[in-house]
Amino acid sequence: MSKKREDGWANDDNKWDIGLAFGNLKEAELVKLMSGDKLEVKADTRAHETGNVVVEFECYGKPSGISVSKASHYAFVCEHITLIIETARLKDLLASKKFYQVFGGDNNASHMHLVPIRELIKYGSNEQK
Repeated sequence: MSKKREDGWANDDNKWDIGLAFGNLKEAELVKLMSGDKLEVKADTRAHETGNVVVEFECYGKPSGISVSKASHYAFVCEHITLIIETARLKDLLASKKFYQVFGGDNNASHMHLVPIRELIKYGSNEQK
């Protein structure tokens, strides 16, 4: 019987079976998300320049975007990286902090939060629950 290593990723036989089990679990979660759950996908072509993603919440004075989304998760596609966060956690983040707000989109009718990518990653992690 092997004992767990201090780093938590492998047994003392270095077969990495603990890390493999965790990886398999996360892979199954992603497959489920991509094939069954509702996923809101937002392409942000300037996030790599600005360090922010935009989250729409109102358009033409009516709730839109995150305010009315039925998606279980939001995916922000930013150049060569995609960040996925549970919609509920994203809403919590938006409610917990003041973010700079801008207007944009067609006729500048969309009202949006500018969310720093670092905040999205930090708040989306398990440590911020």
